[in-house]
Amino acid sequence: MIKLKILQELLNIEQENLKKLDSEKLRLLIGSLRYSVRQCERELNSRFADNPLGISTE
Repeated sequence: MIKLKILQELLNIEQENLKKLDSEKLRLLIGSLRYSVRQCERELNSRFADNPLGISTE
């Protein structure tokens, strides 16, 4: 499991500082972003399954 402090540090990195990260941290960043994307996709799919027409219920 990834530590939240490490994840926060990785997500707060500026574009020009990406070159300074070692390979392990870059892989960790990619993995955490892929995980987040999958979470978002699952949520969207769940919402679409519940409301296939996409009509706002809020």
